[in-house]
Amino acid sequence: MIKFRAWDPDVNEFVFSQNYYDEAYFEFKDGTLKAFAIRETQIGPPEEWLSSDELEPVEQWTGFQDSKGQDVYEGDILTFPNTTPFIIEWDNDRGEFTKWLPRNRVTIIGNIHETPELLTVI
Repeated sequence: MIKFRAWDPDVNEFVFSQNYYDEAYFEFKDGTLKAFAIRETQIGPPEEWLSSDELEPVEQWTGFQDSKGQDVYEGDILTFPNTTPFIIEWDNDRGEFTKWLPRNRVTIIGNIHETPELLTVI
């Protein structure tokens, strides 16, 4: 399964898309992944919804979960025993995420949107 999320700075929360009925609509447009937030007050085709120009970049699920069973996405800040915190990022040149994630041994301590203060310790 491929899952995505995008940060909506207007309401300071993520919009997720895991299936057809979720709160966001994601599509490839001109070779770029675009996000559209779906809100209860918005009616009409996706072109009228809050567009990706107003959302932070789309972040993909890594396919892994942390030690507490939470899905790990790009932009998450993780800890691993005896290491400094690190950010999960996608490497376009290598076609993979920047860190190898040992299953159930990392813990999400925040993300670049909700806890940007953690970026100072990385």
